[in-house]
Amino acid sequence: MRLFSLIAILLLIVGFFSYSYSDNHITLDKAQFELAFNLYCEGRIDDSTLEFRNLIKEHPVSLYLPEASYWLGMCFYAKKDYKEALRTFISAMRQWPFSYSYKLSLYYLAKSFYELDRRKEAKIRFKEFLEKYPWHELADNSLFWLGVLEWKDGKNENALKIFDEVLQRYPNGNKAEAARYMKLLIKGSPKVSTGPSSEELEKIRNLENWEDLLASKEEALKAKENILSVKEDALKEKQRQLNEASKKVVNQ
Repeated sequence: MRLFSLIAILLLIVGFFSYSYSDNHITLDKAQFELAFNLYCEGRIDDSTLEFRNLIKEHPVSLYLPEASYWLGMCFYAKKDYKEALRTFISAMRQWPFSYSYKLSLYYLAKSFYELDRRKEAKIRFKEFLEKYPWHELADNSLFWLGVLEWKDGKNENALKIFDEVLQRYPNGNKAEAARYMKLLIKGSPKVSTGPSSEELEKIRNLENWEDLLASKEEALKAKENILSVKEDALKEKQRQLNEASKKVVNQ
């Protein structure tokens, strides 16, 4: 019995030091994630796509998998391959419903539906985002795009109410100026029910800010911090197990 206890302690010690080593040194999956992310930020989307795919394939149990899957979806989104972006975001949300990047995947899933002009699905997802994350920094974006979808459907009165809500709830948000512009555009339009013209749609396209180009680098840093927190908790648990095992041997 004492022999088994000693073996258990040795295994815990080996696990503890190997985990400590990986925590203090750059692991392969971390290096690959940072490479892929930096490529994305540099606008080298094809290279970034390849690296994120390799990470997911080569490190099936990596702590970076949820974030890598989200950023892979963002690569497709940046390339305007919205169908593939849809599939990637849906897959990431199903596999990691409690990950940090879940909320971002949900938002860009809605935006992908929007870009594909699948208005019904886009509305459902934007509303879902607002219900779950009413104070997220992309909540006003979600509400704004709901207004644009109503406007595209020729429902100008509904759209105006939504843009008013954007200004009331998020007066200093990402879409405050865009909401004011939309209100002026709708009120100045003599045709209420015909929907937007191609020129008007181009103006709306030009109003899109950072979320249609590069997602905030701050979001990625938060994701990394979240991963490090998980690793730190796991390290503490290993230390606790080691201490308990040592006490058992001493007491025998």
